[in-house]
Amino acid sequence: MPILKESSAELRRRLLELFPAVNLRAFFKKSGLKEGLASAIAKSADPVNLAHIAQFVDTTMTFCKQHVYVFEHDGDLVLPEDFSGAERVASAPDHALYIAKRHYEVVKLDPPQNSSMDFLWPIRLELTKKYLLVRFVVLEKDLSAYFDRQIMVRSKAPSEEAMTGSLLSDGNIYAADLNKGIKALWAKDLIDATRLRFDMPDSADSKSMNGAKQLKKTNPGVYADVRLRPLRMCTFVGHGPHTAVGNFSVSPTEGFIGFTRYSKDGSSGDELIRQILASN
Repeated sequence: MPILKESSAELRRRLLELFPAVNLRAFFKKSGLKEGLASAIAKSADPVNLAHIAQFVDTTMTFCKQHVYVFEHDGDLVLPEDFSGAERVASAPDHALYIAKRHYEVVKLDPPQNSSMDFLWPIRLELTKKYLLVRFVVLEKDLSAYFDRQIMVRSKAPSEEAMTGSLLSDGNIYAADLNKGIKALWAKDLIDATRLRFDMPDSADSKSMNGAKQLKKTNPGVYADVRLRPLRMCTFVGHGPHTAVGNFSVSPTEGFIGFTRYSKDGSSGDELIRQILASN
């Protein structure tokens, strides 16, 4: 795993700080605050330690805020050694963990001064007979905390769009349409919508609920019409077994699901995805 070995201890520390401190303590059997704990773990480039870091990231990704892209494939897909420049650092028969180096170009303000910063970015590909799931940990760092004054981000690369777009080049993989699965859970009151964008015959339309109101519960007549439309980027909230998910974003027509909060047990988002795909 050259990317972990060749990266600095600081880069490895930033990678570990993407994850909840409770998971770091439990996996590495160490105590302390997140920053000090991550620094201590990241210090060593010993192959055994690097393998433990890769295993930790692989098994703990589902606790993080994440963007998930769902694709359908022809059944002959094999997980690649390299994913659009990201290096594979852990694998199993049904999934592989990749790490990319994401580069940020920034301008420090007052006075203006160009600078930059890198992060190690975990990405996980999961394969089933029908679907390929691409999970990106959401990098939500306040980059100003790494500089001596406020900054403006000029660019960041690679992007999720560029990396997922690379999968579509051979024509055997395409974005999954999740409308059926999302609407099945909606019909069972397992989720409800607070913000929607959807296709009309000749245009696009949107609905946005006030406050904490939810569409189906508040206005079943509008729900009855919207459920027949192809859905674009929407915000739903989980109910019943999906309450812990809270608000999540989904663009069913493009096969995208985004989780906006950390998962306490690392499973609630997975179960939501499983039910969406099982009903699709």
